[in-house]
Amino acid sequence: MDRRFSSPRCLFRHSSGGHSATPDHELCQERRDDRLGDATGYKPQSGNTIGKIVDWLVHIGRWHPHAVAVAVGTIVVWAAFHFIRPLEAFAILLALVVATGVVALARIDVETVGDIASIAN
Repeated sequence: MDRRFSSPRCLFRHSSGGHSATPDHELCQERRDDRLGDATGYKPQSGNTIGKIVDWLVHIGRWHPHAVAVAVGTIVVWAAFHFIRPLEAFAILLALVVATGVVALARIDVETVGDIASIAN
């Protein structure tokens, strides 16, 4: 799994045929390691990892409940599949498929993989 995600604000947006004015080489490098913000919907403001964790925890009230629920649900599903020996190798894939299905069916308003990462064809 590629862990170099970007936020949707950093990717080219293609809505109604339009394109972002941001060139490819300026794709928000600072967001590549922001997994805390991806899991909670809150982007820590600090410039270093420990500062991000502290800022993230101090602002727990600004977390997006839907994003947190999906992140926790994905981890729970991963853990369940991880402990089933024949499915252990596929636990991450199955967790992502289940979480994606739940988000799509329930129409939960969270960033999807297509929103936070570029997906190669």
